[in-house]
Formats: sequence, C-alpha cells, structure tokens
Amino acid sequence: MKNDSIVAIDFETYYDKEYSLKKLPISLYVKDKRFDPYLVSMASESVRYSGPLENAPWQQITGKTWIAHNANFDLQVCERATSLGLIPEWAKPKKWHCTADLSVYRQAPRNLKGAAHTFLGMDLDKDVRDQMSCRQYRSLNKEEKTLWHNYAMGDSDAALGIWNDQSSYWPESERRLSSQTSRIGRKGVAVNTQLINWGITHLKTTLWEAEKLIPWADTEAKTLSAKALAEACRLEGIPAPASTAQNSPECERWEERYGKEYPWVSAMRDYRKANKTLRVLETIKKRTSEDGIMPFSMKYCGAAATGRWSGDSGLNLQNLPRDESYGVNIRKCFIARPGKKFVISDLRQIEPIVLAWLIGDESFLAHVKAGRDTYEAHARASMNYTDPRPLKQVDKTLRSLAKARVLGLSYGASYEPFIRIAKQMAALELNPVEAKRAVVDFRRSNPLITGLWQRLDHAFKLSRNQTYTLELPSGREVRYFDVSPRGWTARVTQGQAPRRFWGSKLVENLIQAIARDVFGECLLRLEDAGFDVVWHVHDEAIVEVDQHDKQALPEVVRLMSMAPDWAPGLPVSADAIESTHYTK
Repeated sequence: MKNDSIVAIDFETYYDKEYSLKKLPISLYVKDKRFDPYLVSMASESVRYSGPLENAPWQQITGKTWIAHNANFDLQVCERATSLGLIPEWAKPKKWHCTADLSVYRQAPRNLKGAAHTFLGMDLDKDVRDQMSCRQYRSLNKEEKTLWHNYAMGDSDAALGIWNDQSSYWPESERRLSSQTSRIGRKGVAVNTQLINWGITHLKTTLWEAEKLIPWADTEAKTLSAKALAEACRLEGIPAPASTAQNSPECERWEERYGKEYPWVSAMRDYRKANKTLRVLETIKKRTSEDGIMPFSMKYCGAAATGRWSGDSGLNLQNLPRDESYGVNIRKCFIARPGKKFVISDLRQIEPIVLAWLIGDESFLAHVKAGRDTYEAHARASMNYTDPRPLKQVDKTLRSLAKARVLGLSYGASYEPFIRIAKQMAALELNPVEAKRAVVDFRRSNPLITGLWQRLDHAFKLSRNQTYTLELPSGREVRYFDVSPRGWTARVTQGQAPRRFWGSKLVENLIQAIARDVFGECLLRLEDAGFDVVWHVHDEAIVEVDQHDKQALPEVVRLMSMAPDWAPGLPVSADAIESTHYTK
C-alpha cells in the first residue's frame, strides 16, 4: 500500500579495502576519521532526491517514517552525520523501519539485490557500487556523479517498492522486535577491560608454551598448517585427522588417542583452542569504546526456517562458550554498568513443553504443571517411572537417559547420532545396542510425537512443486518454497539453495519457531514494563536494573512466565538469577 508518510532513505559512504563494514562493525566505522557520508538518496510519493547531504530536502521528510535496507547502518550514519553538522539537528524521523528485516521475515534474501529481485522482479546492478571503492565523491566528474546518483536512487526506489509490496504482511509486534534488536545492539554492553587485557596476555603465554612443543613451529610453516601436521604424523607413523576444526569430533578422538604419547598432539589442541579464545578477546577489545561499552549486532530472523535471532559481524553473543578456556571465561567479561546489575532470566525448557502442548500430551503436561522438570515428566509419562520421589534422587542414570531422549529423539535422531547426543548433552555413554533400544522404545511410547512427524511429512510431500506453508499458533507463517520430490528438498529463503526436509526435521523447525514467538512476546512484555533488555540469547533475556532493586527479579520472572494469548494452556515458566556479570 502506497503511503506518502513513508520515505526510503539510503546513505552512500566512502570505503576501501581496509576501511569497510567487512573489516569494522558499524559503531567503529562511523566514528573512524575516514568516515565520509557524501551522498544520500530519498524516495517517497512526493520526494525524489539523490545527491550531497547539504542539498537534500530534509524539511520535506522530517517527522515521517524513514525506511532503509539495513536501517541499522543508515540510522547510525545519520546520527553521526548529524553530530558532525552535515545534517540539520531538526531533521528527525518519526521512526525507522528496516526493509532488510522485513525481507527476511518474509523469507527473502537479506541483501537488497536479492530482495528486490524476489519481490519486485527488479535486477539491481551493483557494479557501480563496487567501482566506488577507494574513490572520493569530490574526485568524480559530472558523468560519474550522475551515474552514482542514479545508482543510489535505484536503491531507495527498491527499498520503497519492497515496503509498499510487503509491509502489510509484517505485523506491528515483529516491527517492534526488529527495532528492539537494532536498539539493543547500538546501546551495547559494558565490558570488563581489565579482565580482557589479562586474558589476552595469559592466552598469548599459553600459545607460546604450546608452540615450543610443536615440531614445525620454528619453521616457515604456520602453526596450524594442515600440511605440516600431516607430515609430522607421517614421520611418527600415526594417522592425521581429516580436520582440525574446533568442534570436529574426529579431531577430538585423535587428540585423546595420541595426546599422551605425543606431547605435540596435545600442544596442537591447546594452541587451537587458546587461539580461538584469544581472537574473541581481541575482537571484544577492539570494539570496546573508551567508556567501556561495546556495541554489537544481532540478526533479526537470522534463521529463516524458525525466525530465531543469530549472531552478526564476526562476534556472536548468541553462542558464547559456557566454560573456561585455559583460565579465561569469556562470559564474565560482559558486566553490568556501574550502579547496575543483571537479571538473567530464561524460559524453562520451553521447546519440550511447546512440543507437548502442540500435540496435546496431557500426561506429560500434567507432570510439568505439578512442578516436575521436563526430563522427569518424560520419564513418568513414557518410561514407566512411578516412584513418588524425584527422579534425580533415585536414579541419575535414568534421568540422564530421559534427558538425552527429550533432547535427541524428539526430532527423529537415529541410534548413531543419539550416541553422540547422549554423550554431549547428558554425559551418558551408550553402546549401539542400548542406543537402538532407546530409539525404538521412544518411538513406540510417544505416538503423538511420531504422528506429528508423519502428518507434516505427508503434507510436505503433497506440496510437491509448490510452497508448503506452516501457520504457527501466533499467526506467523513458515514457508518451504519449491518443494521438490528429488530428495524432497525445499528452499527456506526464496532464491537460495534448497535443503532436504523430512517429517521430524519439519517438527523441529516448527517447535523452535513457536518457542521463538513465545520468547518474542516476553521481550516485548519486558520492554512495555520499562525493563532495559541488554541482549538476549535463544530463550534467555539479560536485563540491566539498578543494583539496589529488589523487586526486579520476581517481576522479570512473572513477565517471562506468562503464556501468550494465542497459546492458552501452555505452561510457560522461567528461572532467573542476579549477577554483576553475564553467566549461565
């Protein structure tokens, strides 16, 4: 729907190989001495302009809603340009909206070129933008400036076209979550710089000590050279791992097998892990401003099939390691501001509960409503546990198996993956016979879950050569485009590579998507109550409050424990702790 109160705005700024958004987060990019916002384009029903900022018709767009593709960038450029006197102080929008976020909500590519092609059939030529690398606007001749103005105008036209075509499908609650995500990142989180500096020094010492044991470390070969590692293994007569990736199970088994006999194998492990943690600390230090605050980015709808948030810009606060690495705990590096404390609250085992609620597993839900955790509820509902005493007091092994079943078998894992899941998530060692028995028993005793797998699988396959749409209880849709019987694949982002799907995988996406919507309502509820959400991780909200506030924790728990109106009977509950630093 066309609306003259909407203005698409797009800033073009200087960049080169070393100074770009690929090298710097937006917060540092706009504060750099090389920052030069030399061009702005505007598009609305009544305004069309592309040219230098000083000639722009700011008075015609003030007080209107501004939209931009990646509004987080354009907003920060605008704020910085205003502080530098390049934009009048009075030139302010009513609000900002992001058409990139709108696009990913509609499961289109995040980038403007892909989104414009998906929604408008428009093919944007980005060659002009690429040609501006390392070039100053003032150095352009008249023809080059005209070409550049037209290019920028095309981007604003595309953003406005996307908004007019798709915004009616973007509910107000999702627009608020998009804006909240941007605002949280811009405000940033406080950092313990002393701990960061100590960690960097400590880890560099760890690397130096590890290097002394690695045979090729004093040669021209890189310390983590796969070629040098393979040659060292050949000389010792041992196999080389196919991968030395941080989370490679094969590499971990290789290190366990040969670490004691060959000290340099253990040293390689130490070097890899310490080096990874060191890079994270150095990134945090680089991005932390003089006042000890680190802005960051999160991607709204970063996971297309579920709508969950994801990390961004090379520093993923959604996936910080839980444990110490060589004496360094990254989570403790993020602290509450002076005079403040964190209330860290997470939804209690929300995904298993959502699954049980969706399929109507009343036995399981009754145990949860009686105050039992989901693992004990599962053991009582489908593993014949009847002792009136809490399971963790009676049979810890059975509880570990119940935990592994809930986390691993609800979404169709076969026995081989289940062996790994049981070990990683429940510290439970299972042999193939035990794992096979668990898989068979789970599927036999949970017909409501397996029935949902089968229904979704059937509906998906009926949608061959079409789009398969799952409507969530919240009203949001998850779509699977171009369902193909060749391997039963579909696209979750329009125009991008297809992926294989099957019933239990569709159920996993569905449950994660519903849980995400439950959590999204929690975030808006906290915001409406005046709480300052510093950031959030999956189903966990980190709220910053006054250090003397004794009512914040129970109130946060209350707000987090409310079921949405669209999920009557869903037993939502939350836990919370207070801390001066981030912890789990």
